[in-house]
Amino acid sequence: MQGVKTKLDSLKGKVDEVVARERQAVETTLLEKVEKLKAIDGFDKLPAECKTKLEQEVSQSVDYIKSHASIPVVREYEKKVYGDLLKRVDEKIQKATTAPGDPVAVKTRPSVTLTSIDTNFSQPWLTTEEEVEQYIAQLKQSLLKALQEGKRIQL
Repeated sequence: MQGVKTKLDSLKGKVDEVVARERQAVETTLLEKVEKLKAIDGFDKLPAECKTKLEQEVSQSVDYIKSHASIPVVREYEKKVYGDLLKRVDEKIQKATTAPGDPVAVKTRPSVTLTSIDTNFSQPWLTTEEEVEQYIAQLKQSLLKALQEGKRIQL
């Protein structure tokens, strides 16, 4: 019985290490993406209170990531949070850069995530340089089609 407990404790320690590494990776990814948000044209024109609120939301998101033990939940949470932040920042930038009293309503283009773009590639694996070239060509066509439909592509 003592041997089982020792092995169980060892396994738990290894799982905890994997979860901690994944949390750190997701946190780093989120913070890197937030830096990209700050590089959007017009971000510097946002009011200080808006920037402060963004920092608070990011801080709360990082705290959530640090406290959650489920790797899939943490990964999905990071994607959702970033997508939501990107939309809100974009809307606020448009409002901040629109002249007061301008009758033109603020309208954002619809967006799609890069992972939601279907290339209809015929194979599940890329195993040769030729297949990579074919896949890239199909991906490019799919991306251009989304742009032609008036969509933006979230990276």
